[in-house]
Amino acid sequence: MFTRTFQKIVLVTLFTLSASAFAEDFNKFYIQGIIGSSIKEISESNLLAGVDAVGKLGGVDTSASKATFGLKLGYRLSETLRFDLSYYDLSYGKTTWGTDFCNCQEYNPNNATPFSAHLSSDTVFASAYYSVNSSVLPKGLSPYFGIGLGSSRNKFKDGTGNYGIGDNDLLGNKTKNSFAYKFDLGVEYAISKNFGIDAAVTFMDIGKFSSANYRDYAGFVETIAPYTFTSDLAPIYNLGISYKF
Repeated sequence: MFTRTFQKIVLVTLFTLSASAFAEDFNKFYIQGIIGSSIKEISESNLLAGVDAVGKLGGVDTSASKATFGLKLGYRLSETLRFDLSYYDLSYGKTTWGTDFCNCQEYNPNNATPFSAHLSSDTVFASAYYSVNSSVLPKGLSPYFGIGLGSSRNKFKDGTGNYGIGDNDLLGNKTKNSFAYKFDLGVEYAISKNFGIDAAVTFMDIGKFSSANYRDYAGFVETIAPYTFTSDLAPIYNLGISYKF
């Protein structure tokens, strides 16, 4: 008697789970293209940089930074929980800064020798998102928050060298792998079962940038203390178009 009752319970449970699975009215996989604002916040390192008389960095300018592009491939586990792998193409553009070789411990822009480099990054994340569904909101509208962990390849490519000496003074280029993380606050809108729009602000930290530990000074290679920078937890305002399948 007990065995038959248990079998019935198991069969009813399996039927209920199967029915609910088939009743899910959403596509589980999605791909999303992203375009976003430029990333700007970056800080000079506290380390001294240069050759012989090393100097203090300061006056960092990232006004030439470029738009952000990204791509996501995701899986929706339920209407509230989803995961994705994402790639971001980030660029600070031509970044300029000064180095004060006169006073190693402080930065004085009046004494600073200007430098420049192109700072860019290829960054990947594995992310999880939780959506808030409410009957109060318009149909198809879902606010969400998310968190992502990943890795960045941060590229330091010499710009025009040391303005004070001339374009022949070139810093060594370097690509540095770094830990990256992000937080997302956004809202999804389902246009249809297959298409959606995603508007979000992503706070992203992509780690450190560094020049190589040498420069080419008029054809002679010299060892230097590298020029290093640290990205801050910077906001990127982005818009995404999703295809669900």
